[in-house]
Amino acid sequence: MFILSVLKDIVRVPPKDFVKDQQEAIVDELNQKYANKVLHNVGLCISVYDLLETSDPIVHACQDGAYQSRVKFRMVVFRPFKGEILEGRIKDCSPKTGVRVTMNFFDDIIIPPSFLMPDSEYDSQEGVWVWKYDGNDLFMDREEPIRFRVENEAFVDVGPVKEPKAASAGGPGAAGAVGGAGGGAPGSAAGGNVVTPVSGGMGGSDEPLREAPYTIVASIAESALGLLSWWEGQE
Repeated sequence: MFILSVLKDIVRVPPKDFVKDQQEAIVDELNQKYANKVLHNVGLCISVYDLLETSDPIVHACQDGAYQSRVKFRMVVFRPFKGEILEGRIKDCSPKTGVRVTMNFFDDIIIPPSFLMPDSEYDSQEGVWVWKYDGNDLFMDREEPIRFRVENEAFVDVGPVKEPKAASAGGPGAAGAVGGAGGGAPGSAAGGNVVTPVSGGMGGSDEPLREAPYTIVASIAESALGLLSWWEGQE
């Protein structure tokens, strides 16, 4: 579910953080920039694991006194492999897209109708999918714990993210949580490919609805998968 990805970047540390140890200050800046953001073809960044290389700092005395360092570091990334079994909770249901699952820190997990249990139907009155099994209607209610298998993943380059306007004077703000608008300058993967922190999939009120930058396609079309309550006492 979690992997370590090697990345490179140039980190700027402002004078207010000079009281910190250099490595601590650099890690804080990296976490502020990358944590809870999706890197294209990398995954959802969680936090910095460690620093592998750090160059000598260069102080910009003629500007604001901040220093910059070139760093190579390892980042903990959420990117489950194909076939991995995970658990989450049902977030919502749709007759077209199927069932959306959340793992609290990541919401873009989709179980399409074709990957639901056989004989599953959408109940338009309840707004949920129902598995019709042996004469019983098993409802897939929201917030129910669910076990699923990862079938595929999809990355979409959503481009630059517009900063949401602040409610009061003071300039634009930026949200850093998963699903918020993510900003930040581009970093580079160890292999040389440029990667840019982007949004986790849900923009602010001033942004149009955008496609999620990273989506996991999952399945529950086999025994022991689906709602945990379906298999109680059979494991």
